[in-house]
Amino acid sequence: MKDVAGNELETEFDLSDLLLKEEEGFLIFKDYIIGDDGIYLEYELNNSNGDKVDIDDAIEIKRKIKGSDYFEDVDNFILPIEENREFIYIVLFDKIQYTAEVSFNGVNLLEIQKTGKIKTFQDKLYYEYAISNFNLAGITLYEFGESNNIYNIVTNNLYFEINKEGPFSYYFNQNNNWYKFLINFENEPLPAPSLKNAIFIEEQNSRRVSFEILSTGHDDVFVNKATLNIFNQGSTTPFITKTIEGNLVK
Repeated sequence: MKDVAGNELETEFDLSDLLLKEEEGFLIFKDYIIGDDGIYLEYELNNSNGDKVDIDDAIEIKRKIKGSDYFEDVDNFILPIEENREFIYIVLFDKIQYTAEVSFNGVNLLEIQKTGKIKTFQDKLYYEYAISNFNLAGITLYEFGESNNIYNIVTNNLYFEINKEGPFSYYFNQNNNWYKFLINFENEPLPAPSLKNAIFIEEQNSRRVSFEILSTGHDDVFVNKATLNIFNQGSTTPFITKTIEGNLVK
């Protein structure tokens, strides 16, 4: 190298100051984040020595789906728990660049069904829901919807108030696996009891009837008054009316 007068200059450069060092990084699970609309996974970046890398000074963080050519810019290592793809992350600092690969397991989507049974608790009515082949006792259930709640479940099945309305998402972890199910609650009228069968018995100068009420799924609903009307075919006037008052339990 020469100066402006043409004289040779002796200059040494440290090439390490000009070259960007590349190093393999590792994304390590840190914690779960309970958000407003679901559960998220938070990861942190470790270097090849197992030390945590502070990303506050990172110039750029980007990722792509493994096998893809497209990178997108991101701010952190936080993803929804439903994520089930493999990613390649590149984290760029002033003098070093980390590349890390990570894969996610996602969640198992379940179907939940209303059993048809109704329970009472503290003067409120609840529909019973069940997931086939699942005992839910002991789980922590995360609810997201119009309101967000966390429940500690102590029964095999689940119970929701009959007047609950709207779409809700639910998550729980069992045996280190995450599960999710959806319920769109509709405010349905309570099923009314109806006659299942009746047997008329003719006796001398008398007539008796034996009857059974079709179950509505109510296990322990208290009724203050029950009235039975029996009509002749084609008649609108009952020929038998029987009323029972008091607390009746199925």
